[in-house]
Amino acid sequence: RKTQKYIKDGGKGDLDLRRIPVEKLPDNLKVGGDLDLMDTSIKKLPDNLKVGGSLDLIDTPLSKKYSEEEIRNIIEEKGGYVKRNIFL
Repeated sequence: RKTQKYIKDGGKGDLDLRRIPVEKLPDNLKVGGDLDLMDTSIKKLPDNLKVGGSLDLIDTPLSKKYSEEEIRNIIEEKGGYVKRNIFL
């Protein structure tokens, strides 16, 4: 619900989903600022994910499985980008 409201409101600013039981996000998600997924159950990143700031994946299944470089490559292979840092 929080993600849907964020998208409806135009995807501006940060999207803070930390500690929310989210496992996946919608394809083509555009986050104007930072995307915080710390301590979530996120297992897969959406196709064409665009993050204008940083991506926080601390304490997620993805952070335990992949390095920062691997996550950046996965995002880019799916047509997206993270402009700043990826935190694991």
